[in-house]
Amino acid sequence: MLDAEDAPVVETFNWSGFYVGGHLSAGIGSSNIAEIANAVIWPGFVFTQPPPLVPLVLIPSRFSSVPAQTVRGAVALGGVQLGANLQRGRAIFGVEADIAAAALSQSGPLNVGPDPFLAGQVITGTFTADIDWTASLRARLGFAVKPRVMLYATGGLAYGAGQFTSSFTLTPAPLPVIVPAVPGGTTTATSPFGSIGWTAGLGAEWAANDKWSVGWEYSHSAFAASNVQLASTDPSGLGLTDVLTTSVRHTVDVVTLRFNRHLGK
Repeated sequence: MLDAEDAPVVETFNWSGFYVGGHLSAGIGSSNIAEIANAVIWPGFVFTQPPPLVPLVLIPSRFSSVPAQTVRGAVALGGVQLGANLQRGRAIFGVEADIAAAALSQSGPLNVGPDPFLAGQVITGTFTADIDWTASLRARLGFAVKPRVMLYATGGLAYGAGQFTSSFTLTPAPLPVIVPAVPGGTTTATSPFGSIGWTAGLGAEWAANDKWSVGWEYSHSAFAASNVQLASTDPSGLGLTDVLTTSVRHTVDVVTLRFNRHLGK
């Protein structure tokens, strides 16, 4: 018969309780820009006659559309989380909130569609979509596959905020017969945005001891479209502008390294 002190020790750990921690994430983000249709660009052109080149008429210009497009790029996040677990048998129920600073900056052209009025006068556009920070409130459902190892699924609400920067540049036509109404130039504008969405993911967590645990998580987040205002379409400074708006929609896929300090243990 084994003495009590010779009996094998059964390892136990209970995930119940509150915890705080931090995380680092890396992955891929995408920005989807909606089409802009039938946007007027001023000032158009002044048709002239031979010397002394007396202006005759001002005709506004128009580009047929700025096509919809999607740009993708690397994303990095770092932040903190706060949560609580309740373990019943091997099932683990939890809720978690987090907030993170984000480094997601994606740029692309605002391609101006063909225009029969643009004879030699060129309009080009660019945009940059940045996400500066994110937050989420999620439920977690886990299963203790071993006393100190938990696999889980998570999902809930997400929020992302940032800014959309755009610019238009007017390059004058070099022709003397059809000349720009005014010199060329560039306009730039920044439009802040914020949108709510959803997030879902899978993860695993290992309790190194009673106080600390580490884990990894994959998650996909999708944010609702946010309306943003573009730069003035009158880069020449004439003052006749067409206010353009579009919408930007973001998605983010990341792998996250997490660490948590379990309180009260």
